[in-house]
Amino acid sequence: MKRLKNELNALVNRGVDRHLRLAVTGLSRSGKTAFITAMVNQLLNIHAGARLPLLSAVREERLLGVKRIPQRDFGIPRFTYDEGLAQLYGDPPAWPTPTRGVSEIRLALRFKSNDSLLRHFKDTSTLYLEIVDYPGEWLLDLPMLAQDYLSWSRQMTGLLNGQRGEWSVKWRMMCEGLDPLAPADENRLADIAAAWTDYLHHCKQQGLHFIQLGALSCREIWQVRPRCNSSRGRMSMPGASPNWRRPISTPMPECCASGLIITARRW
Repeated sequence: MKRLKNELNALVNRGVDRHLRLAVTGLSRSGKTAFITAMVNQLLNIHAGARLPLLSAVREERLLGVKRIPQRDFGIPRFTYDEGLAQLYGDPPAWPTPTRGVSEIRLALRFKSNDSLLRHFKDTSTLYLEIVDYPGEWLLDLPMLAQDYLSWSRQMTGLLNGQRGEWSVKWRMMCEGLDPLAPADENRLADIAAAWTDYLHHCKQQGLHFIQLGALSCREIWQVRPRCNSSRGRMSMPGASPNWRRPISTPMPECCASGLIITARRW
């Protein structure tokens, strides 16, 4: 009987406890780190003067407490909450150092349920909240899912006018004379990808936002050369078309792009 009661309690607990994964995204220096730091600080200090009037559990005084808990996946870097808070409260105060790549922090929010049915089984519930700091640059690549490699190359090379044309001179020179039907020279392809990455970084530094692959603009979390070492691997950003099979993360002039597609189809 005691065992049955324990199993029933465990089943009820699983039913009333909830898990929520919240992604906060935006381009670099848009304020993600400061926002997450401030939000977590308000939640952790909910009974010490914090004000969250738009959160119904707080407004109705049903939020009993909040605490930090270990991450479920230790392979994801932790969000630098303590460091960011120290910078905000420093003398002089400073904005938190921007995070690099994906990071997360996990909280447990204990609250009184306002569900009349659940209250018959358990007085309180727990919301396990995972807040993920997600680079917005990665989202810039989503439109590529509706393109094949040739159309993407046409779009990217069509932008290389004016200042973009000046900034991409090195990449265009490296593409000259490339025979897409010749045996693959992975070192050359890696150098071309690196030149495109440098071009994207320059565009980003100049305040431009339409840069693809956007993930390449996060040099710390997307290294070009290792992605281009396999001569028969798939691209890391697969497209909706089977043309996205060449392990290369840079567009090509139209003649080269067409050749690469022919080669990819042979594979």
